[in-house]
Amino acid sequence: MQSAAGSRPVQLLPIDIHYDKLLDWLIDRRHCTVKWPEAQQQIRNKIEAAVKDMPDEDEMARLVRSSSLNYFHCKRIVELLKVSEAGTKNIFGMYSSKRMSDWTDIVSCYNDKKVYLAECAQTLIRTVNFEVPAFKQQIKRAQQQLRDCERKQSEYTGTAAQHQQRYTQECRKMNIEGENIKLELLHQVKDLPQIYQKLCVGVESLAEPLEYYQEVVDFLLSQQAQGGQFPAVEMCPLLRHILRNGNTTVYQWKTGQVPQVVEEDDWLSRRLAELSSAATGSAPTASEDTGIDFGTAAAAPVGAEGEGGIDFGEGFSMDAIDFSAGAAEQTDLADIDFGDLVLDDSTGALAAGADTATDDVAEINFDIVIEETGAASEEGVHTAKGEDALTVLACPWTRDLFVNELKELEAFLLQRHAELSKNATDILSVTMLQSAPFFMQVQTEETVGRMLAEVQRLLLLWHDERTQHLIKICSSPRALDRLADSLRRILQLADKMRQKASSMESRQKELAQLQRDTEPKLLSAIAHAKDLQGKIQEEISLLYKNRKVNIMGEINNL
Repeated sequence: MQSAAGSRPVQLLPIDIHYDKLLDWLIDRRHCTVKWPEAQQQIRNKIEAAVKDMPDEDEMARLVRSSSLNYFHCKRIVELLKVSEAGTKNIFGMYSSKRMSDWTDIVSCYNDKKVYLAECAQTLIRTVNFEVPAFKQQIKRAQQQLRDCERKQSEYTGTAAQHQQRYTQECRKMNIEGENIKLELLHQVKDLPQIYQKLCVGVESLAEPLEYYQEVVDFLLSQQAQGGQFPAVEMCPLLRHILRNGNTTVYQWKTGQVPQVVEEDDWLSRRLAELSSAATGSAPTASEDTGIDFGTAAAAPVGAEGEGGIDFGEGFSMDAIDFSAGAAEQTDLADIDFGDLVLDDSTGALAAGADTATDDVAEINFDIVIEETGAASEEGVHTAKGEDALTVLACPWTRDLFVNELKELEAFLLQRHAELSKNATDILSVTMLQSAPFFMQVQTEETVGRMLAEVQRLLLLWHDERTQHLIKICSSPRALDRLADSLRRILQLADKMRQKASSMESRQKELAQLQRDTEPKLLSAIAHAKDLQGKIQEEISLLYKNRKVNIMGEINNL
């Protein structure tokens, strides 16, 4: 029989079937029936009953445990049972073994109406369309997540290193190690006197700018007064005081007298002791907490013997005192010496002497003198207490005055520098300065610029970040907590980033393990599909007198 083209016999033409249409092709050509799923379900029930009684043979056990047990596996089990159940074969060539009869019946049911072909076609379609793509997608997703985790781990590690570096830099700025932040910061407060001393040394270089400022103000006031009297105004008095006397106490700044006794509150030592006790876990004693010694013995009752009692001398007894209500009436008031007071015999009342009462009342001085903080005591000792015991750079309001005067001097020099740079050839300015003091006339743009640089250098030293933090710690107890918390937050961010990096590393291990577990499943599914493809092609080829059968489609690209 020739083909339509007449070139090749029909037996030599291959049969090409698309894998996705394989089941429909088998049903259309009546190799299988539409009701094959019902027969397949009956066969599956028989297989479930048959696998419960199987011999302990490696290959047979592996076939039975297979999740994709099909017709070809059943045929292989029958072949193995022919060997293992050979002793049950009778003279008629039949097997009396129930195992053999069960599996033989299963294979027969599969062959009836070619149910095995429909089942294998369905398994092939499901494997190619769903199982293999699912495994591939799972591996692809795991690889993508693995790359994302590697990227995030790198980012988290870099961010943690940045926060750690920032924490180290902040600690280096504060000159601390960062082990016990509060305690180390309080130890740094001890450096404030040295910082104040540097500022005082810097103020010594402001003698010329202060003199120049004072000369200009005096000259302008004299011009305004037009030769008359004008009030003397001292510019930047605190800077001049520090220039003359250094970083003195507020008491000396206010009174002009050096205090002989300075009662300064040693809050730093107490705070250091508290933090040291908290770090070591030991609680301070009652005397360390309050600084008040209440003694070791309890107060004894009045008249009690021993420590704490009142000593009234030898031979005295509390029993000799009558505290009853009538005892006072029996007392002879005439035996009591009331000084200038006279006892009225008629009334029993006390009256002042006629010759002295008026004079004594007239001599009473009711003036009340309130002694202010830091004033001299009765012995003439000048004592600085409280705020007056602080230095002018340690006291908050004098410290603010110090900064304000520096900025005032800076603003003046900036203005003068701008005026000198613009009015170098201004004849009117030159004429006005002819009557000015010589010190004002010799100042140029360059000299004023040098003065301005000195003031700005001192302001830069004052506004140093470490200096400002230490001053805030001295000014407010909460400043220490805020600064320590801000440093801890940086360290906590670094720890948080490290934890996230560690979690990403753990996730990478999980994804890598998932990929390793999925790849064998994918290979197994592909191998199973290829095996089914080959066997189905052979079975269909037998139905068409060994014509070549090709199952086409995506299955060939696995």
